Amino acid sequence: MPDLEYYVDLLGDERRLGPFLRAIRRTVRRGDVFIDIGCGVGTYALEAKKAGATVHAVDMNRIAVALAREAGIDAKHGRAEKLRLPKADVVLFEDFGAFGHTPGLPEVMKVAGRLGRKFLPTRVELWLAPIEGAMMSVAPGLPFDEVGVAWLRKRWMNEPRRRRIDPKRLMAGGVRVGEIALDRPLVMEHAGRARCVRSGTVSALAGWMRVILPAGVVDNRPSRRYTSWYQAIFPFERPLRVKRGEVVEMRIGVTYGWGPLIWRWKAGNEEGCSLNARPGDLETLRRGSPDWVPAKADRVARIVKAMDGKRTAREIARAAGCSVNEVLDALGRILG
Repeated sequence: MPDLEYYVDLLGDERRLGPFLRAIRRTVRRGDVFIDIGCGVGTYALEAKKAGATVHAVDMNRIAVALAREAGIDAKHGRAEKLRLPKADVVLFEDFGAFGHTPGLPEVMKVAGRLGRKFLPTRVELWLAPIEGAMMSVAPGLPFDEVGVAWLRKRWMNEPRRRRIDPKRLMAGGVRVGEIALDRPLVMEHAGRARCVRSGTVSALAGWMRVILPAGVVDNRPSRRYTSWYQAIFPFERPLRVKRGEVVEMRIGVTYGWGPLIWRWKAGNEEGCSLNARPGDLETLRRGSPDWVPAKADRVARIVKAMDGKRTAREIARAAGCSVNEVLDALGRILG
């Protein structure tokens, strides 16, 4: 989960925060009920409170909740779908991933659609483009054999990641492939066609957002000016050779469930899948299945067993053989 450094750095991101603050000033009226899901340190909740709204702020991160309370917002810790929240005139959620989708988004959208009358942002456009760039390289003299390097490379070249992308790497202009709106069903398959502006090799797909607000747009495309969302990179194990004017068919899909999102992407004949980035541990892949049987030594089971209503978190950690942070994280998942 984000830490104090993340939230402090975010406060300097005017390109991201400014349009949302202006949208709140334009949208929220005195007497409105305002819900901020993923409130962080309370930046938007404070602006809505200043506008005269009754504010309900929620975050899963205990650090964020504590900081928001210190700032003057009575934030609640937990998942929005598990808390009792009122009907709202305005619901805000801006904790999207670099390409929009983020763990827990379906549940957030259900809450927003059920409680909200107006939504910030209005919608989030999703954009894709093919890009070129260096593949994984290994310095000479390291103690890995060819097989070991091959496995590392396979994992790395199937791992989606968030990066600041140099616009010079774009092999074609961005193509809008979908959108996310808090009051509409979530679409998890996106496709588009891009015409290459030069010959070369496509090493990945780049994904980004355009966040549409009543008071402007946060355009997160690759540029010299960037936001803390950055962009998403979906790499290929083998580069795709293209010629100037060639049209590249692009597809990307996401699956929600237990744990990290599962991504699948394709351009031409090359494709990738985030499952291939995980080490070959069948136990990891089984988790989240209704048929999964946790091992007796599972950390969460040990933590639960150590909870007797008398031990402190430090004492539970000692009894369960783990760190205090692991105890607090597990309790947050269980009780939140």
